[in-house]
Amino acid sequence: MICAYDTVKYVHIKDARLGALRYCLLIIIFIYVIVFEMWALGGYLESSPVVGVVRFSLQQPTAKNCDPSQPGCFNAFSSLNTIEYCEQYDANKVAANNNKSIQYKGNIYPCEIYEAINAQILSEKSITVITRATLTNQTLACHEHDLTCSRTYNDALSLSSSFLERKYYIAQSEAFTLLFDHAVTASKICTNHGNSHPSSTSYTCSAQASDYEGRLFSISDRLCVQEHTGVNLDDCSTSSSSGKPCQTYRDSGATMLLNIYWADFNLYQGRVEPYYYYKTQFIAGSTFKQYIPFYDNNYRQSRTLLNAHGIKIAVLLGGEFNQFNAVTFLVTLTTALGLLAVATTIVDNLMLYILPERERYQEVKYENTEEFEQNGGVLSATLMAGLNQLVSSRQDDGVLIDHPDENIAVPVVADNANEHDALNEPLL
Repeated sequence: MICAYDTVKYVHIKDARLGALRYCLLIIIFIYVIVFEMWALGGYLESSPVVGVVRFSLQQPTAKNCDPSQPGCFNAFSSLNTIEYCEQYDANKVAANNNKSIQYKGNIYPCEIYEAINAQILSEKSITVITRATLTNQTLACHEHDLTCSRTYNDALSLSSSFLERKYYIAQSEAFTLLFDHAVTASKICTNHGNSHPSSTSYTCSAQASDYEGRLFSISDRLCVQEHTGVNLDDCSTSSSSGKPCQTYRDSGATMLLNIYWADFNLYQGRVEPYYYYKTQFIAGSTFKQYIPFYDNNYRQSRTLLNAHGIKIAVLLGGEFNQFNAVTFLVTLTTALGLLAVATTIVDNLMLYILPERERYQEVKYENTEEFEQNGGVLSATLMAGLNQLVSSRQDDGVLIDHPDENIAVPVVADNANEHDALNEPLL
């Protein structure tokens, strides 16, 4: 029948194989939900992304890493005649002291010793450690009465009729130490924290160590520039197969990403005291430079243009903090418990299509009922059998004809039959 209705029928099948398999699957799903989803992955926690700020500073090499701003703290730069990329380098002296001579592959320029405050370019979320600089003196070429200017500034000429330009390396820029503070918090956790200020549109969170929900974490760290860039500044930035002369990262500059990831959740441990870790990513083949103008007392009439190449370190703050949330717990639980239906599906398919007794199981599981009449009445199997027997017993006295209902046969009395008996004979 086309418009039939299928409903669920429960059959108690006494097969130990199927029962054991179903219970094993249920146990596995239960362990997955409770142990993995809830305990290991923290399915009861609501996560909130962290936001934060970073503050940078740079420190030149000092004796015993002392603070250069303090009296009695001295620089610890090497002599320029021992640095191989410097024009002041004395190979004979180095060979006499170290019994070896190292050949620098890049361009050779004079070296100058810079303190940290002059060797850095700061921005909101990045710092550039200058490795090579070019200074050019320029004079204003476009004056207030000029209607148009082909050039705004011209390079100043020295007495020797050449551009007054000076190109040099910052000595031992790879030995500088990067100092930075980073402070983070999570907006949702901070908003719900008891010490927040509801009257303010932005929330200031508590920094109590005993209750870290909503804390503002501040960390100060020291990183060696070359050690954490993951590359030697004297490596060639250009491929040797390109046929171009070697230009080192010290000469061309480069870009590095410093990822700082915060978390307060560990696998199978739940919430812990917030911690962080670093992950650096050096962009091979990259270059970086930045122009910085320095104006003289007579503003705009003359200036010194600094073309600074260096290692740009951009910081990306990320991570998340967590807190318990009842809605998150219920959503995770109900979603995971939906896997319980998988156990029944697997056992049913094994029973109906794989086991040797599959035909018998199909007969037990699926059953077809007698057809229901469209006029609303239901003829049971017993009633239909009795009706058919009664009709067949009258076949000797008349001829059966079709009734509009195909399940009922009606006898017709013959001409020589007793009319009275025929009229009084009940049909049912």
